[in-house]
Amino acid sequence: AAKLASDGYIAFLVLLTSLLAFFTRKLPASYNEARFIFFSAFSSFFVWVVISFAYYLGAAQAQPFFGGLRLRAYLLMVWLATFGPRLYQLLVLIKKDWAQRSE
Repeated sequence: AAKLASDGYIAFLVLLTSLLAFFTRKLPASYNEARFIFFSAFSSFFVWVVISFAYYLGAAQAQPFFGGLRLRAYLLMVWLATFGPRLYQLLVLIKKDWAQRSE
């Protein structure tokens, strides 16, 4: 019962974050990170919903596996949504800018 309450609270926070990010996704350009926060929150919500079904409906032996998978997938989504655009900007756009300057 404690595990279900803990997961319910985390699911509530992720859902609340997804809703707030959804409502702020079309803010002016000065808030350009809102889209990435929306993607991160929504993908986190999706991961929690999908893997939670497998966690609670699966066999008891597989629950630690799905719990770890859920946590790792959630962290990967947050990491990609947070640092992915910046890495793209650093690796691709700056390289194009340097190529244009050298011509």
